[in-house]
Amino acid sequence: MAVALEIQYIAYFMLRELGLGTYVPLAVSAGSSSIRVLNAEMFEPAGGQLVVEATDNVITYTGVQADTLVGVPETGTGSLADDLVEYTEEGASILYIPTLVTTDELETVIDRYRTHQYVDVHPIDGEKKHWRCRREWLGEDVELRDSMGATYNVITPDDDDSETGEFDFDSARSESLLYAYGPFYNPWFSIADVIESLILSNRWSTYLSVGQIARVRKDPYEIAKIYRRRGSLLESRT
Repeated sequence: MAVALEIQYIAYFMLRELGLGTYVPLAVSAGSSSIRVLNAEMFEPAGGQLVVEATDNVITYTGVQADTLVGVPETGTGSLADDLVEYTEEGASILYIPTLVTTDELETVIDRYRTHQYVDVHPIDGEKKHWRCRREWLGEDVELRDSMGATYNVITPDDDDSETGEFDFDSARSESLLYAYGPFYNPWFSIADVIESLILSNRWSTYLSVGQIARVRKDPYEIAKIYRRRGSLLESRT
């Protein structure tokens, strides 16, 4: 089942937050058909996909041979777009594998906390070229409007960042307030739900034992509480 691009982006963000990962012991050139990793046992032997943390490059592979992922496309979708450097203290070439939960589970838990609403957008510079929404994690269908009424104008920014809720214009705006209207997400609540699901399904212990790098090693219930607090803070900004 294909995931909408905006949901896929949030899903990879969540998986990096939860964090199973490994390093590459030797540099890998862009376009390579194989990638040697430090602990191949954490990857699905029949093939799958992984994410390069530094670039969000999603890579696919078809199998695992000894300590190497094989069957990586040399070009196009699923290929390695940039060189991977050998792990050093200065540059950790960390890979994350999005196999913690299924695509359907991720889509369900992300959509669970999608809301459709108006949120204020304010200028944050004197020229009114740089604007910021009161909350982050805007859906790709969010519109900037000059009014909350039945009559409004849609305003197209020259650049935007849906994760931070920021909008940029090449020319100064005359308005003092704009409105973002459309879908908003709350990945923090979604992550808390994923953690609780892993606990209930007994996948949490497996999750921690498999990864070379597990970013979360504290009590999972306490971790879920932390993310719920972050989610509540995000909701309070609307």
